[in-house]
Amino acid sequence: MKLIINADDFGLTKGVNAAIVEAMNNGVVTSTTLMVNQLGTADAIDLIHTHKLENIGLHVNLTLGKPVSKPEDIPSLVDGNGEFHSRKYLTDHAEQVNAEHVYIEAMNQYLNAKSYGVEIDHFDSHHFAAFLPNLRDGFIKFANEVGLASRRADYYIDDLQALAVKTTDKFSARFYGDRANIEGLKETVRELKGSDNQTTVEIMAHPGYSDDELASLSSYTTQREHELSVLLSEEIKIWLQAQEIELIDFKGIK
Repeated sequence: MKLIINADDFGLTKGVNAAIVEAMNNGVVTSTTLMVNQLGTADAIDLIHTHKLENIGLHVNLTLGKPVSKPEDIPSLVDGNGEFHSRKYLTDHAEQVNAEHVYIEAMNQYLNAKSYGVEIDHFDSHHFAAFLPNLRDGFIKFANEVGLASRRADYYIDDLQALAVKTTDKFSARFYGDRANIEGLKETVRELKGSDNQTTVEIMAHPGYSDDELASLSSYTTQREHELSVLLSEEIKIWLQAQEIELIDFKGIK
């Protein structure tokens, strides 16, 4: 089996950024996805250039902070203060969101990352919001137009035919919360593993250092430190080798 471990939320805070760089340089994280509108974005971009990090994707964000686009250009995605609606609001009111607004914002986030010299090679979405009903039409239009690899959309939808870009064969979000421990990661891998050693899979991860800045933005705080310790552990590195699992990035999928 060929395994991608992707660290979401690069750019959220400096503490998250530091942990992701550590997990990429010294652990089993093989790629990460960048948020372009957060407190830690500038720091993340500096780290990308300083450490010459590769395998950077775009974490399309529709639920936290202010958009990259002008609010008047994407009115169905923002509230009266020009900030994104919450994930819960989008879940409850997805039918009111204009898919074209999702396309516009996703494209502007992609172009914003490119403008800072970041070479984006894949896409996913913060809180999976871009895969919600209706919203996914705009995200799929964007992903197909740019043509880069994407996280699988069947977290929310079984029919993947509309998404005409490279994806892994399988995806799991189960290395999270109560399973953010060594046995939890092993079990997640076991659930994905098949008999074909060419099968490609992605596991989502959220390493980070917990601090007040993170707590102001996310309810997932100390668990990120638990994830980091697992992703850096020698036990996991040895176990993955023993399972004949090859660590790859999104350039390594068919």
